[in-house]
Amino acid sequence: MTRPDATSILVAPSLVVTLAPLATAGPDVTLCSEDALPASNGLVPCVGAFAATAVATGTTHTCVLLTTGNVDCYGGNFYGQATDYTGGDATAVSAYYYHTCVLLANGNVDCYGNNQDGRAADYLGGDATAVSAGWDHTCVLRSNGNVHCYGSNEYDQAGDYTGGDATAVSAGGGHTCVLLTSGNVHCYGATWYGKSEDYMGGDAIAVSTGHDHTCVLLSSGNVDCYGGHMFRQAAADYFGGDAIGLSVGVYHTCLLLANGNVDCYGHNGSRQAVDHENGIATAVSAGYFHTCVLTSLGMVDCYGGNQSGTAEDHAGIA
Repeated sequence: MTRPDATSILVAPSLVVTLAPLATAGPDVTLCSEDALPASNGLVPCVGAFAATAVATGTTHTCVLLTTGNVDCYGGNFYGQATDYTGGDATAVSAYYYHTCVLLANGNVDCYGNNQDGRAADYLGGDATAVSAGWDHTCVLRSNGNVHCYGSNEYDQAGDYTGGDATAVSAGGGHTCVLLTSGNVHCYGATWYGKSEDYMGGDAIAVSTGHDHTCVLLSSGNVDCYGGHMFRQAAADYFGGDAIGLSVGVYHTCLLLANGNVDCYGHNGSRQAVDHENGIATAVSAGYFHTCVLTSLGMVDCYGGNQSGTAEDHAGIA
């Protein structure tokens, strides 16, 4: 796997934030506008059949899971990674680099996009409970507490985990990290910058991997990061005590806080590491040059590099 050359990163123009026009749809969908509070201008959250429930960011594309069980993707689509999923049975979505994987209600996984080394192969075991698409591999959490990975295995990042005590998995840039029932994190694969070190504190409740770094959310509401810190994406741990979620991008890190804000740091050349401070965030996904925030209004607010429409907002309507 070839690591991106940090010296060649393109810098996009400063982001201009504007509200999109009001969405229009059928009688089951309420009019809404991103980041407009429920009492503002008579607008209310996007609720009902078309509300967004999750968001996943890849390198040049974004995918939004809707309450319809479909997935709406947009942005760069040169490998088909931004193709919509319309089967109506999606329960989760993961995107990274140039492929997308959708977890289905029947325990299978449908992947599409760049399939080099088999990284975008479907998983048909019927026992998947979570999926994580990495830079060049994919990992599936199984109901038996094991993890099955496939794709490029140049650094042993696509090895299976068979301890039977996995509760979450995150596939990154040539490495994989597995959250265990013990509250520890087991990582394997590429070891540059120490990004594949295990976390043994016994208080981990979530883990997220980027290209060169790894971050662990602790039960205290703090975050422990390690690995590459060229852009300070892993240079400083978070000690605010109010983190409830996290997402590690390629070269930046974003934390979901208990007050509904998002705190980001790391590479900010395209303003992808700007904080989101409207107090309505319920989840966050950090990509390469962009970041997307799921809001309590059932919509997605994206910012950063917008090449190919990657960072367009999503109004919660397919």
